[in-house]
Amino acid sequence: MAGPRRKRTSRKDPPCNAPRNAAQDPVQNTAQDLPRDTPPVPEPAIRQLISDNADGILVVHPGGVVLFANAAASRLLRPQGSPLVGTEFGHPAVAGEVTEIDLPATGRVAEMRVSTINWEGAPARLASLREITERRLAERSRQQLAAIVEASGDAIIGLDAQGNIETWNAGAEQLYGYTRSEMLGRPVLTLAAPDTVTARRTALHRLLDTGRGEQVETRDRRRDGSLVEVSVTSSPIRDVGGRVVGMACVARDIGEQKRVERELTFLADHDPLTGLLNRRRLSNELAHQCALAARYGDASALLLGDIDRFKEVNDSWGHQAGDEVIRRVADAITERLRDTDVAARLGGDEFAVLLPRTDRAGAQRAAESLCQSVEAVDVPFADGRIKVRISFGIAILEGQAISPEQALATADLAMYEAKREGNRRVVALDTGLGPEHIAEDLAVTGQLHSALAEQRFELHAQPVVHLATGAVSQFELLLRLHQDGQLLLPEAFLGAAERSDVIRDLDRWVVERALDLTDRRGDDGPTFTVNLSAAAIGDGDLLDLISHGIRDRGLAPGALNVELRESAAVGQLEATRHFVEGLHRARCSVSLDDFGSGLGSFHELRYLPVDSLKIDGGLVHRMPHSTVDQLVVKAIADVARGLGQQMVAKHVDSDRALALLREYGVEYGQGFRLGRPRPLEVPDRTSDPD
Repeated sequence: MAGPRRKRTSRKDPPCNAPRNAAQDPVQNTAQDLPRDTPPVPEPAIRQLISDNADGILVVHPGGVVLFANAAASRLLRPQGSPLVGTEFGHPAVAGEVTEIDLPATGRVAEMRVSTINWEGAPARLASLREITERRLAERSRQQLAAIVEASGDAIIGLDAQGNIETWNAGAEQLYGYTRSEMLGRPVLTLAAPDTVTARRTALHRLLDTGRGEQVETRDRRRDGSLVEVSVTSSPIRDVGGRVVGMACVARDIGEQKRVERELTFLADHDPLTGLLNRRRLSNELAHQCALAARYGDASALLLGDIDRFKEVNDSWGHQAGDEVIRRVADAITERLRDTDVAARLGGDEFAVLLPRTDRAGAQRAAESLCQSVEAVDVPFADGRIKVRISFGIAILEGQAISPEQALATADLAMYEAKREGNRRVVALDTGLGPEHIAEDLAVTGQLHSALAEQRFELHAQPVVHLATGAVSQFELLLRLHQDGQLLLPEAFLGAAERSDVIRDLDRWVVERALDLTDRRGDDGPTFTVNLSAAAIGDGDLLDLISHGIRDRGLAPGALNVELRESAAVGQLEATRHFVEGLHRARCSVSLDDFGSGLGSFHELRYLPVDSLKIDGGLVHRMPHSTVDQLVVKAIADVARGLGQQMVAKHVDSDRALALLREYGVEYGQGFRLGRPRPLEVPDRTSDPD
């Protein structure tokens, strides 16, 4: 462009920038080239046309020097205003070609058309430059958009106004299995699952008629005939006049998402280990059956079963064997039931069976049949075999206005009696208990009172470990009972305790021991966590005991942590909220235990100002082998973090579970992988010399 000017030495070939006479003017030459029968165009008009032309017009010497340039060419090539004539053009001007050239001086792009002309008696090139910068940018944008569409993992499909496929990207090929050549021109309804064709056709016509886009979840059919769940977002394509001339569809595979949603929905009503109904769903079924019994006098029965000596299975063979036993027992129970019967797992090794339209004799026969079915369970594990037995308590519901809680309490009492009689026993009680049964329940209560008086209860401590550092600054205190030469876990006696006022005495005993222990350990000692029963919620006297105990001992804020079970808290939200607020005033921290065992949990957090969440041990135990449980635990961790609450995971019993919890940002954990419960003696304050 800016090369040196070429000088000519021949008299017959004057310099290219020499002054021209009228005979040498390009306008004049152009006029002379017109056909003889065409009236000549006036010279001023031709000059004006060339000068005002929006396209740049150049005459270029074969050697590359510019001989002539109009104003448009100067603006394109020399925006600073320096002359073009006499300079090197800098672009190959090949006659008969149309090329695109970049103009660095202005950052623009032009399309150049070149032809041969006679210039001052010598051949030259006539170059016409038309700016196409906007077109180039638009083309690049289209190319980029096409590349994005092609690279998208979603299926992006363009349709014409009749619903036929016009574009088909690589994502569509991957999702549906059809190649582009197979699908272009075919109706999009080819992809619809047979039972969705009518609905899809209606939606297609609706969009084309109204011009309103929409999003639907549906099922499509792949090339191999398999069905895929998809989310399809459809948008209209309009012409410059706004008329709908087609449709753009974006389809995304949501099969995995829907599978997880179905599993979460299933978990809301079912036990994840066995697939049986869970406690929440059983309560609903039981409430319905109790209403029928009261209104119509329908006879029905509630069976409560507990695996005999199940703790020995876990202790001898491990939790994996225990889980397998529970699954096998669940299968053995369900295979003997009628279609109208309802089976549930209440937790641990406890099962419930609701038998509609069943009298006492029928319930007895059903329980015996279930015992026989469970006895047939033979679980091979490691180098041995595990044999199983079960005992049942039966509550008879007939013609009485009772609550589901009363029915469960009666069945629980019957099961306690069955256990007391030995293994593989069946005991039935009416929900309207007679004096003899009341006496039996009072006898059990008396035994627990005796255990308190004889100091046969003790506390064991399990460490709560900071997962990032391994540090231990907190212990959970767990209640144990010495009875007939055995050390009983809470599951063996808390049910009976909760049916009487003895549970309140146990709550106070645990709190007082925990306060003493905290006081003896001093300000630098660990935090201790105690579990309180559902009866503690709303117990003003117990709240006063905690408040005065902390104040009188001068304990530091947060030195005592109180745990409330989620199942107890959500059943009495308002009372729980007031109780938690009272504990905070007493300078206690509060945890919600077994969080996540019910999938309504997140909703309740808005009303309960707790300080930490203890993730349900069942979720943590199953997490290494369950994608759904991993998602639930991760969701709990995310919600707790967002609310500023600490997280503690229970039942951490494997390296895999530990690694996942750390990955999800769970701060604390407890379980056999981190530390087993150990006996803990609370020092006697009377021996303190101070």
